[in-house]
Amino acid sequence: MQVDVAPVQSPSDLKAFIDLPWEIYRNNIQWVPQLRADLKKRFNKSTYPFFDHAEVEFFLARQNGRAVGRIAAIKDDSHIDFHEEPAGFFGFFECVDDQDVAAALFSQAADWLKNQQLEVMRGPMSYSTNDECGLLIEGFDSSPVIMMPYNPPYYLNLIEGFGFNTAKDLLAYEITDDVPVPDRLAKIVERTKKRKKITIRPLEKKHIHREVEHIKDIYNSAWEKNWGFVPMTD
Repeated sequence: MQVDVAPVQSPSDLKAFIDLPWEIYRNNIQWVPQLRADLKKRFNKSTYPFFDHAEVEFFLARQNGRAVGRIAAIKDDSHIDFHEEPAGFFGFFECVDDQDVAAALFSQAADWLKNQQLEVMRGPMSYSTNDECGLLIEGFDSSPVIMMPYNPPYYLNLIEGFGFNTAKDLLAYEITDDVPVPDRLAKIVERTKKRKKITIRPLEKKHIHREVEHIKDIYNSAWEKNWGFVPMTD
């Protein structure tokens, strides 16, 4: 059956792009949907901050007029400048269990990135490591948590079937309230606080703009050596 892939151009296209996961995960009791209102904000190129330093094209795949897949091709100038790497990304990938549909989506995204003079396509990355990234390959019997990916098991076959290879293994850890801090670690923390004269204080809400600037600086300095890091902008 013919697969038609085209950019999202109209409000009805965008609605179909946003609504597709509700069809893909219709019978999946673990899936937790994102808020549609939040998704509309994230896809608004006029107002969402990511588009201040990035270009994105959203594509929708249809068969006989029915939406069967979606993908975003992403050129992030912050990543290119920080890593000095001509890499683009694909994200927001959702697809029925059909290799032809997936291949059509990946090909369209790859062509768009190539036209942007990019040489590498990496993903899923929606939009960057500051957002959801990676592909779930274990843990399908657990519900996803905030900013962690969730997808059907067959996505791995669709992605590898197109020729993608693993770029990085990403691990997620669950920490429960009943896990004590080891005594040795607690002692190291106390010694470090005294030696470095570190203090810990509550966030001051009345100076929220100043506090957010501190948070941004700490986040960027703490994460700058991590794989795929992109600096958080103002």
